[in-house]
Amino acid sequence: MIQLGIDIGGSKIALAGRKNGQIVYSNRISINHQSIPTKVLQTICEYLDVQCESNGPIDVIAIATAPNLDQEGVVTSWHNFPFWKGAKIVSSLVPFAKNKILWCDDGTAATLADAWVLGVENLIHFVLGTG
Repeated sequence: MIQLGIDIGGSKIALAGRKNGQIVYSNRISINHQSIPTKVLQTICEYLDVQCESNGPIDVIAIATAPNLDQEGVVTSWHNFPFWKGAKIVSSLVPFAKNKILWCDDGTAATLADAWVLGVENLIHFVLGTG
């Protein structure tokens, strides 16, 4: 099964599907102040439909987000794109995840990734982003 990583940032949404430790697909979707959240999420879902057909089902989806999400995965605020408030990011992806969907802010995701790569239990990580 596929493990899917999604990074929702201030200028793009990047997706990468991994199977047996190898990247099997990846995509970048540019976003800006004219991007309509429902259309962007629909584009992601259409892309994932094709990839799941070609590469098999997705087991786990991990999402790193610049916007703040509530416990249901709905955007509560996003400094760069306030019009995304109310966008239902996680529920849009539920049909694709066979096991679970995890999400955290992009700074936390970067810290966890660095800690895992470095093999350390304790890490102070300073993040400077566009938001």
